[in-house]
Amino acid sequence: MKKLLVLVSSCMALYSCNPQIPYQVLLNAPDAKEYIVNEIFEKKIIFISEDHITENPIFFLSENLQPFYNAGVRYLFLEGGLNTLPGQDGYQFGCFFPWVSAGGKYEWLELSEAVLNINRQLPEKDQLKVLFPEEGLEFPLVNGKTFEELGAPLPDSPDWTEYALTRRDEYASKRIVETMDAAAADEKAIIFYGSAHGQKKPVFNTSFNNSSPFTWKTLSYYLSEKYGGQFASFRYLSLFGFKYTPYSEKEWSSLADVQKIIAWDDVKKYMHKSYGELFSMYDACIVDKESVYGICYQYMPTNENLAYMFNSLKEYEGKIDILQSEENYVHFQDRGQYLMYIYYLKLYFGDSFNYRFWDTGQSLEDALDALNVAVFSQPDTVADKVLVKKDISALREYHRLMVTSNIEGFIDGSKVNFPYNIKQMKDAVAIFPEDLWSFYWLAFMETEHSKYKNAAAHWEYIISQPLAA
Repeated sequence: MKKLLVLVSSCMALYSCNPQIPYQVLLNAPDAKEYIVNEIFEKKIIFISEDHITENPIFFLSENLQPFYNAGVRYLFLEGGLNTLPGQDGYQFGCFFPWVSAGGKYEWLELSEAVLNINRQLPEKDQLKVLFPEEGLEFPLVNGKTFEELGAPLPDSPDWTEYALTRRDEYASKRIVETMDAAAADEKAIIFYGSAHGQKKPVFNTSFNNSSPFTWKTLSYYLSEKYGGQFASFRYLSLFGFKYTPYSEKEWSSLADVQKIIAWDDVKKYMHKSYGELFSMYDACIVDKESVYGICYQYMPTNENLAYMFNSLKEYEGKIDILQSEENYVHFQDRGQYLMYIYYLKLYFGDSFNYRFWDTGQSLEDALDALNVAVFSQPDTVADKVLVKKDISALREYHRLMVTSNIEGFIDGSKVNFPYNIKQMKDAVAIFPEDLWSFYWLAFMETEHSKYKNAAAHWEYIISQPLAA
């Protein structure tokens, strides 16, 4: 299987907050698009944070990419080490659980289309260049050396996160510097990376995924050191919604759906001290009114996405050792992807993919051959044969309910508001009852909350479903 450099942000919950910025401050704040256009004229590189949880930053960048291009942007640096833009050559994606706060949702299609719209009528030398500065960074081998030779931690150890973060940012910064130092003086760049990478100062004594405390020198730290005042970093925040804000209904309705720029010196006044200190590492904040939650790629059953899962699963035929492997972040690597391909193809095609995981007398190869005859032999009509279809608004609400239920925190041992989460899962079940994930977490939460009668009924339902076989 192709290697995926996964963009994970379970740590990003730390940075999710709701600054209660006064109404008049928001009303009078400058327009974010116009502000950043001016910044592009004056600076060499602009960092705009990608949230990993909500998709507002993707929409903002996509909608304003043309004026940013007109202001001089000729390079767009994206996080990751592979081409994840739908419609592009080499398109591929990773399947994520719908409750995981991870970069790379289907809304990136908006950005792909914005890039294509700019480049379509331009000669190659004038086109906007989309680059992945982490390409060439290999894990677990780095420059042909093993982890033991490098003295680096193994991928299944807690300190792997430290190594991955520091190694990634140092490597990416060098690639960006090489590119921009060779660019013409009037050629500018936008970096679109996860928010934490945008902090312009080292993050001291931090720890992710139970790692030992370490100092993280971020991507923006390296670039700020190199370019000084020619580099600016902007953190994206959403107000989340009326019920979470201090505004009256009249004030809320009068706030336009236009992004605003708030200087961090102002933002800090309205945030908890610890958040204010953290966010002072950026130059300013882009504030959006509403939050839009992204859709994991496998929940968009397009011809392209379904074909990718089908063909990727075929690559695993006969590789039984995948199921015996021990993997850190199991859902991101071969075993997890293998199991999720099976699950989602069963979800979408039912009896046409009549494969039972626990039926040792059945061949996956035979089941895939039958699915190919019934569905994939006509590649242009694959999506038409999907049995379960939801509109985009329903899928976004489903993902919102899953992500905001703090399942990741619960898995990591955090305290959970069980009545709230149980309600969230019930609402998710109502939206997408065919998907067993919300049923699973509903039953799990009910069990933990001693609602045994309800939990037993839901566990029995899950076990009875063909998707669980």
